[in-house]
Amino acid sequence: MFRIAIFSDVHGNQEALEAILASIEKSEFDEVICLGDVIGLGPNPKECLDLIRENHVKLVLGNYERYYLNGTHNEKHMNIEEKKHCMWVASKLNASDKEYLRKLDICLAVTLNDKKISFMHYPFDKVENDFYAPKRLTEEHVRRVFRNYADDFTFIGHSHQDDFYKAENERVYVNLGSVGCTKGNITMYTIFAFDGEDFSIYRKKCIYDRGKFEMKLAYSTYPNKEEIQKTYF
Repeated sequence: MFRIAIFSDVHGNQEALEAILASIEKSEFDEVICLGDVIGLGPNPKECLDLIRENHVKLVLGNYERYYLNGTHNEKHMNIEEKKHCMWVASKLNASDKEYLRKLDICLAVTLNDKKISFMHYPFDKVENDFYAPKRLTEEHVRRVFRNYADDFTFIGHSHQDDFYKAENERVYVNLGSVGCTKGNITMYTIFAFDGEDFSIYRKKCIYDRGKFEMKLAYSTYPNKEEIQKTYF
């Protein structure tokens, strides 16, 4: 049995990430992969990135890691408060973090039993040089967004909604949802397993210390916190 634990969009929620990693540690996985946005929005960007590095989780870049690496001057959709927030996130990280992130890519690809599997934060348009961000995958979105990809299984994050979508060509798209942006004390990760003949995909729910996380939010004073808290937490 070959098993991969996959999660995405931690967004600075240290308590949720710790619960995910503790659950993963109790089981044997061949790979552990995070699909980006470890930083941004929540109160603990540095602590979360440290946990990813310390636990040797394979990481692909999300848009918040790209904001940190490339700046936000070309992000026309961002208002000034959102940009201030990204500057605050950057102030919490150091040169070692930047060196680590610069070595990462936007996509990780593996092959199992002649099946191509890709892991990305969200489909990166190779022509337009940007991430797509529909609220939910539809057949129309799949045709447009994944037109440059030909993988049998594709795992994504970014939109914070957990979804399965199977296209007419039998390709499977799995939206992981968000580890950190939850409204309650339940978070989750996804398990992708291959037993030598068949593939299976299922969710694993975890309970995290929501009270501790909310206490951190209450005492934090970082930029755009009120809007972020109302929208994401």
